[in-house]
Amino acid sequence: MGMNAGGSLEHATHYPPISSSNVLLVLIDDVAYSPNVEALHTIFSTYGHVMKMTIFEKSSNWQALVQYPDDATAAMAKQYLDGHHMYPGGKNRLKLEFSTHRELQVWGNNDRNWDFTTAPGGPVAAKEAAAAYAAAREAAARDAAAREAAAKDAAARQ
Repeated sequence: MGMNAGGSLEHATHYPPISSSNVLLVLIDDVAYSPNVEALHTIFSTYGHVMKMTIFEKSSNWQALVQYPDDATAAMAKQYLDGHHMYPGGKNRLKLEFSTHRELQVWGNNDRNWDFTTAPGGPVAAKEAAAAYAAAREAAARDAAAREAAAKDAAARQ
């Protein structure tokens, strides 16, 4: 893959294009903001259930692989999102191709990789769960401190 005279990505391959797959190869050009799972999931989940996603740099170009449950869902996403800009002003343009992959291997969930089959809510749900857990721990600590203060107060009255 290289840059053409217009400054956009060209996918250089020696293989004929894949006509169908449940996995899309996403080439991201004119990058103004580093892509992340949350942003791409918001866009790609509009067209169906995203099962897995991985984002990486290859030859100094951002790419992603997005796995849907079936070829038809991936084809619909490709039809509507090919050429889409993630941000106003034409930034982070998406060029989509069908991938030769059928099943992505995702090792850990983070800003660049996510397996929505094992952590369905994605990064947003993970952040919400972490915040809820922290709030519950804080509330439990306050309750324990209040019980301790009440016990000391009761002991002082006796």
